[in-house]
Amino acid sequence: NIDLIKNQLVRVLQSRKAVNSDFIQLITTTYPNVLNKYNNLLSTDVEKAAKFLNDFSNADTSVLIQLNKTGNESILFEAWLNFRNKYPNRIFSCN
Repeated sequence: NIDLIKNQLVRVLQSRKAVNSDFIQLITTTYPNVLNKYNNLLSTDVEKAAKFLNDFSNADTSVLIQLNKTGNESILFEAWLNFRNKYPNRIFSCN
């Protein structure tokens, strides 16, 4: 049973890695400000950067457009940062 659990975990992690890879490819080509926000997180807080990928990798185009905004219009990203700072272990999934 332990081997079965390990195999299931490996499949989940591989699936998540593929989703994250596709997400990074999408933001690299279409949403440069989202990529900059991710890279900034990655350089300052690897754990938060990983949560960013998990939280937004299934996001709808309308969410990514909002996430791509900068400056005073960057409300979604700032709200997400506040949420993550207040609730670092809560599940958040943006579909």
